[in-house]
Amino acid sequence: MTDQRPKWPHKNMTEQDFRRLVGLGHVVSITAKTEMIDAERSREWLEATNWNGKTGVVPSGWKDVWEFVGYSSVPGLFRLNYTGQQMAKTLEVIDAWEAQNAADRAEFERLKAKFGDRHD
Repeated sequence: MTDQRPKWPHKNMTEQDFRRLVGLGHVVSITAKTEMIDAERSREWLEATNWNGKTGVVPSGWKDVWEFVGYSSVPGLFRLNYTGQQMAKTLEVIDAWEAQNAADRAEFERLKAKFGDRHD
């Protein structure tokens, strides 16, 4: 049995990271965060805040899918560029397929867990 779920063909960001990025919604501020791990090392990341005050970590690869607009006629500071729009279309295809095949997908995952991921 093979998995018929549409593939995520984009190499610059994983599907999960893109879902997280899109889930942020209209971003109104970006904050650079730094945390000292020990005396010689630190961890750095970007944190985005949307209109509702929800915050989230911006995944790596965000520059490949977002473009800065920063003017008042567009809600938020960023919008999806061409690559991001193509990723969003792929996500819509995947979501539609999963909604249409939810029962079969659950059975596939159950059998995969029971018998492993064999391709005999």
